[in-house]
Amino acid sequence: WRGTTPTVIRNVPGVALYFYSVSHLRHIASQRQIPWISVALPANETSGTSTLAKLSTTGNLLTGAVARVAVGFILSPVTVVKARFESSNFSASTERTLLSSMREIHAQSGFRGFFQGFTATALRDAPYAGLYLALYEACKTHLAALSQRVDGGLGTGNWMVVSGSGLVAGTLATLLTHPFDV
Repeated sequence: WRGTTPTVIRNVPGVALYFYSVSHLRHIASQRQIPWISVALPANETSGTSTLAKLSTTGNLLTGAVARVAVGFILSPVTVVKARFESSNFSASTERTLLSSMREIHAQSGFRGFFQGFTATALRDAPYAGLYLALYEACKTHLAALSQRVDGGLGTGNWMVVSGSGLVAGTLATLLTHPFDV
């Protein structure tokens, strides 16, 4: 169970920060009508039942990747502590608490020690997050259109469309970015 505490401390605010960041970035991009990123909707049309602003595939790729890298950077110190807790290279007697681990990291490597491995993590996570968001939005659109033909339409906000889109997008993004991890 080593590493559970820092994992929870990282993941709970991390997920909230990611969803807030991606939503905020998407809103800004759609409001500013940035070429190749934003999708201009007619004045009388909204983005359907989606709570997310409508962006192009490129916009979805970029906002997903940028939000993930930004949150990863903010939470990097906790990630480094988590990795130390989980690693057999560090002693349970010297790495007993989050605070003692943070002191040890700072003593060994200074402030930069809290960002060890960030570049590799960002290079792994940015493509996944960007692809996931782009695939998720595309799947929602296609599944909602398919349901329109089959049973009168569920809409992009329907739980079946959202769940199916998340499953498909997560699977495809994982296969495309981590083909040897599967």
